[in-house]
Parts: sequence; C-alpha cells; structure tokens
Amino acid sequence: SLCALFLMLCNKETDAVKFIQQAAKLAHEIELTQDLGAQIAVFAIHLIKRDHDKALKILKEVIEPNAHAFSTRSTGLQAQLLSIFYNVFNKYFPTSHLYYQKVKDKSLVKLRGKAYITIVLHSLYYANNKIPRPEWREIYGLLIGKLDNDNVIVTDAIPITSGKKYEVQFETEDYAKAAEIDSLAAEKNLFVVGWYHSHPGIGLFLSHTDIINHAGYQSVNPKAIALVFDFTEMSETNPGFKIFKLDDPNKGESSSYHLVNWEIDGNISNYSKLLDLIDDII
Repeated sequence: SLCALFLMLCNKETDAVKFIQQAAKLAHEIELTQDLGAQIAVFAIHLIKRDHDKALKILKEVIEPNAHAFSTRSTGLQAQLLSIFYNVFNKYFPTSHLYYQKVKDKSLVKLRGKAYITIVLHSLYYANNKIPRPEWREIYGLLIGKLDNDNVIVTDAIPITSGKKYEVQFETEDYAKAAEIDSLAAEKNLFVVGWYHSHPGIGLFLSHTDIINHAGYQSVNPKAIALVFDFTEMSETNPGFKIFKLDDPNKGESSSYHLVNWEIDGNISNYSKLLDLIDDII
C-alpha cells in the first residue's frame, strides 16, 4: 500500500493500481480487510477517485491515530511515514487544509521580530541544509508575552530543549520549567502564552503527541498557542511557521485544531535570508 502511495507521488497511477489490487487481494485472503495496510489501500483508491471526504475520513480516523503501528520503537519513522500521507493528500487536493480547519476565531498573534529570530536560530542550530538530514533534530521552547483583549502578544521565545530526533514528548520536569519561567516572567507582568517547536522537513501540523502536549497548556490558558516551525518551508515571503489552537482542549488527544492568524512585528523583508544566519552560528 505504501508503494502505491510512492507511485502516486511519482505520477504513476497505473502502476499504483497494480499494487493496490495486490494489497486488496492479500487482505481478503488473510481476512484482514480492516487491517491498517488494507485501509491505506482504500485511502489510495479514494485519492485516485478524487473522493476528498472519504480519503480524509480514513486519514484522520484510521491512519493518523494508528501511526504508532508503523513502528513501536521509532517515532521518527512514524513521522516520516505520516509525511508521505500528508504529501500525497496535498498532491491530489492542493487547496485543502489537511490536518486543521481554516482560521475560525478572531484572535491575532502578534509575534515580536526578536522572538521569531530566536525560534529560527534555535531550530537552525539543530537542523539545516549543512547538516545531513538523518541528523536533524527537533527543538522546543516557550513563548512569553501578554494578552491584549483577544490578541496574544509574544514578546520573547525561550529555548528549553533540543536534540530530539522526532516528537517532543513533554515530561513532568518540562511543565515544572514552564512554571518556573512563568514566575520569572510575572516580574515583568508577562507570562507563558504558549510554546513552539520544530518539524524539520516534515511540514506544519500538530501531531498526535503535539495535541497531547498543547492540551496541557490550553486547558489552563484557553488562549495558549502552539507555533510549529519548519525551515524547509521558508521562502522570501513565507516565515516557515504556522500557529494553532485546539478546538476543545478538554477532549485531550481527541481534539481537532485550527489555524490562528498572526503578524510579525518587525521589518523582515526576506525571510529566506535568515537561513544564511547558520553560517554565522557555525
């Protein structure tokens, strides 16, 4: 089934259909038509038929929640395989928002230029085009700021940890760090308004683990935000990040999420030029 998806990405639908037929035949012979592999084949069929809603339903309700089945030991492999699904879905439905709904609240995140550059530098230190891709690492940190009516003002970004290959899983000590930083920020009438982390090379979305992590923030502060950064998304006009909030943090890992509008407070005329900063870091 995965081979079929690769072929579809390479514009070889005829060959892909042959693999799908073999997958379906195997699933029928061993009576596992509801197996994840068989459902991936059905997902591919819906894509080829351009049936957006049915393909999306399988992706969101079957494939993504069972990503752990791809590997019980490597969250990195899980993320890599999921990125294949994101890419093939976007190829067939390029105008669709795959894992989140369009902006649906009126709030705005105002990100200070200083905070944005900190996020970029933190991420580039552990993942950039001069580091072999297998050595890229995720990072995460906290966003400090304040509220202005419904808007979130992010004044600074505080790096917390790095070196994780894929999937930042919050531990008890991480929330303890956040509480400590929150108390220090309070001295300046600021507080932790959310967190940021990177997805080097795998796209801008909230993974299953990210949703669990953010539920811890947003259940305490309904306006808390999650910023996801991927340097490979950067261009002259694209800063390489998106900002999300959960639709209902009380649902925990079952919550869906949506985009939040943002603006960067600072004169950055060409975001891609920030990639050159890695030379200065090295």
